[in-house]
Amino acid sequence: MTTKAPTRRNDALLNDLLNDAADDYERETKAPAKPRRSSPRIGFLSPEGIETAFLVLLYLATFLLALLSVLGTFYGLAGQDAPVNALQIVRDIAGDYNRLLIAMLLQTAFTLSQYGARQWARRDPRWWFGYLAALLLSVWFNIQAYADPLVALHVPWLVAWCIIILGDVLPEFIVVRKP
Repeated sequence: MTTKAPTRRNDALLNDLLNDAADDYERETKAPAKPRRSSPRIGFLSPEGIETAFLVLLYLATFLLALLSVLGTFYGLAGQDAPVNALQIVRDIAGDYNRLLIAMLLQTAFTLSQYGARQWARRDPRWWFGYLAALLLSVWFNIQAYADPLVALHVPWLVAWCIIILGDVLPEFIVVRKP
């Protein structure tokens, strides 16, 4: 009885040694794995760089739309059409700084009223009336300034109005972060 127990232990030990030796032999005889190659890189921009460039483009578009809103308010206050010639815009601004200051203050008030009223409307739906009032006032001045020049450029009047309204609403969707 005593001879079987050590024999089993010896057999198990021998099997373990042989199996480990066979595994080591297989590992040593296999060819070393070749380094894995990735696919060729075609682009030169990283995903982070693309995101940054897109954000810069969005903020630039927002700045230009805000500038156009100020110019629309500037010309809308006087009931004038906005000229297509940039030199004429510079002359008009140089000729009436006070109206430019009023246009900037009004557009700032309209913009903050739109952004704030829209945020508060999440808690109390009555603030949508404040949002719409600020939006309509801002759009009113821009329509006075830009509708006729766009129609003169052969843009249908309904499309022109939609472009003007979109140009007034779009910056807040770019700038205001959703909670």
